[in-house]
Amino acid sequence: MTTDDLLAYLFEGKAQFLAAHVGDWMASSKRFRAFLEEYRDKIRKKLRGMRDEEGFRDLEAELATAYLLLRERRFTLTYEQYGGSRQRGADFSVLFKGNLPFNVEVKRLRSIGPSRPPELTRYLDALCDKVGQFSPAMINLLLIAVDPAAFNRSDLAAAMLNLRVRIERKDNVFFVHRGFRDARDFLRYERRLGAVLLYAFDPEWRLSDVFLWPNPFAEHPLPRELNTIFRHWNQPAFP
Repeated sequence: MTTDDLLAYLFEGKAQFLAAHVGDWMASSKRFRAFLEEYRDKIRKKLRGMRDEEGFRDLEAELATAYLLLRERRFTLTYEQYGGSRQRGADFSVLFKGNLPFNVEVKRLRSIGPSRPPELTRYLDALCDKVGQFSPAMINLLLIAVDPAAFNRSDLAAAMLNLRVRIERKDNVFFVHRGFRDARDFLRYERRLGAVLLYAFDPEWRLSDVFLWPNPFAEHPLPRELNTIFRHWNQPAFP
């Protein structure tokens, strides 16, 4: 397929703003182009199911993340490997240097209207929604994409501290309201979380800011090399 043919197949004339960015990423990365060709049917199906711009923006964050992951040549990427199972799984399965697997889940915090919940609440809800998707025997990384104006590492740190306090106080009502049996049940899933990466894109979908929060209670923490890669993720070339 030519670039134009692949874009036409994926987008069918919809979401031209997203098609333009995807075209730029393809032009600058052969690995990303190969990723799109391999998963074109899955991506096309997702695009057909989109009903509003926020949905397209969510997928844009997902595809931008794939593009960024593929800049690191020591990463081999699989898209929605767990899609056939009944339980929700991570967006990306990554193999580092051919022998270290880890999962990556992407969550974009939407910016919808002036009545949106406080940042702390949005982070708490995002974390509670996503921890259940992680495999228990793997390194798991949660990536939270935000608008540049909303990027604040203190908000994420405050959310993680808030969760820890609620666990220690056994605030079962809070966790039951978010789909867990109790605080202890949430803790079982939270320990699967190796780290949270907060990141922001500028208006042209270039990565502008990153902040990595390693989970000190993780059963499978990120090894030093992965910590270094993601702490410097917004640099032109990875270490």
